[in-house]
Amino acid sequence: MKAKISSQELSPGLRMETVQEDDEPLGRDGGDEHESDDEFGQFDSDLSDDDVGETVEVDDPMELLWTSFSQADKESRGLLSVAQTRLGVVNALGIGVTTGEITAALVGFKVPHPFNVSFDVFADLVAFFRKGDEDNQDDGLPRAVAANSMPALKGIVMTGPPSPKRQRTGDKPAEANESTKEELEQIQKVIESVQKVEEELDQVNEEQAKEILAIETKYNAKKRPTYVKRNKLLVDIPKFWKQALVNHPLIGNCMDEDDEKVLEFLETFDVQFVDDNGGYKLEMTFKENPFFTTTTLWKQFKFTDDDELDVKASEISWKDEAGVTEESEKFNFIQWFISTESEHEIADIIKDDLWKNPVMFYMMDEDEEEEEEEEEEEGEGEENEDGDEEVEGEDKE
Repeated sequence: MKAKISSQELSPGLRMETVQEDDEPLGRDGGDEHESDDEFGQFDSDLSDDDVGETVEVDDPMELLWTSFSQADKESRGLLSVAQTRLGVVNALGIGVTTGEITAALVGFKVPHPFNVSFDVFADLVAFFRKGDEDNQDDGLPRAVAANSMPALKGIVMTGPPSPKRQRTGDKPAEANESTKEELEQIQKVIESVQKVEEELDQVNEEQAKEILAIETKYNAKKRPTYVKRNKLLVDIPKFWKQALVNHPLIGNCMDEDDEKVLEFLETFDVQFVDDNGGYKLEMTFKENPFFTTTTLWKQFKFTDDDELDVKASEISWKDEAGVTEESEKFNFIQWFISTESEHEIADIIKDDLWKNPVMFYMMDEDEEEEEEEEEEEGEGEENEDGDEEVEGEDKE
């Protein structure tokens, strides 16, 4: 069963325009009404009216990215906060993106917390959300989870020569030199030659991946005793794994209230690497609870010799009190955990992200609360300083 996240409906809004020579950009009040339903239509989001800027004219993707990044970087730091990043992505793509989705994607990109987004990371985020929006609009998982890859700008395919920069003399665009047929044929030959070189690189990358997998397998076995030792210590923290799972920005998004009630009884969580081909097993152990009689739930992922994913999972014996039926949509996360569908994105996040440093996610809420308290104290201090200055001014009078 898929984790179900409510999808956002397409609605008209912010739109970026690519200006070709001899074309005038359509204004918000002009042009064919149907042309506003193009691929840059905006999804509903949590943008305020102040967030939506004017239409920006650009001639190439890189200029569009840099313009969006610069407009979002109001302090000119060269780095964006999560909120600024969201605004930049919305301006670049014209789709609604929440701060939660931005945070989830940054976690997937392994950007360290607190997040400071550089232009390179911003470019990858834009490409990622564009790809996810094209391929996964109907997927139940969040866009940051549903996409199978995180494409960078190098994935952009040109269908013709680059558009000349738009130059203006007064209000009229200057004429641009058109590429000749011979030039286009020469460019195509170079591209075909480069593609052959890329195929050679792909072969080397495959060899690299095999060697990396062998090294990871070796050290996973070496780290196993340390993981066991860590789990024994974490048992002494009440509801540790429940809190770590819920706090994770991606995993937590796949849970409902019923899942959180079940996780109140979660005692231990374990990840075991089961073979030399990247296979692994997730395992949860529960105390006696009012939802099911099964004490251990597990889910295993293995790859066959043909690189096909083989998924197996434990069965569960629900109690009547849980109210679970075939039509029921309760317990999103638990239902995913016991399913054998070949959806491994959440499992990979657990293995590669949560399992490596669960304490960081357990402490995440506490860290945010401390930051909020510090901001409140700073705000109160500034107010007191302003009040003292006013009193001093009155005394002088």
